[in-house]
Amino acid sequence: MSDLNPKPVEIEYKGKVYKCFFTLNCIDEVQEHFDASLTDVINMIADGKQTARNVRFLVTLLLNESVDAKGEEFDEMDVGAAIDIRNFNYYCMRVLEALGVSLPDDDGDDVPEAAAGQS
Repeated sequence: MSDLNPKPVEIEYKGKVYKCFFTLNCIDEVQEHFDASLTDVINMIADGKQTARNVRFLVTLLLNESVDAKGEEFDEMDVGAAIDIRNFNYYCMRVLEALGVSLPDDDGDDVPEAAAGQS
């Protein structure tokens, strides 16, 4: 039997760990934003057709819906400034994991906060 009580996906952002879920509100917002089904969005990201803008949107959405983000508001431009070539794969993997997609473990080379000067 499948796990009826899924665990949140932990996303580290600027040194803090956020427990993230794709709630029904998130799913609705994703489908509206992309004008596509959730399956199409998952395939777009999993197939490597993701763009920086898409990952930035999804990470921002997850952070804003996080159970740990009480009183915090995340802006896409700020989130985008924290994501760079060194940690892009980390955030892609966390988004896919939050969507329930199981992919091979990453090799651990990605560092969530690789960008310099982040607090």
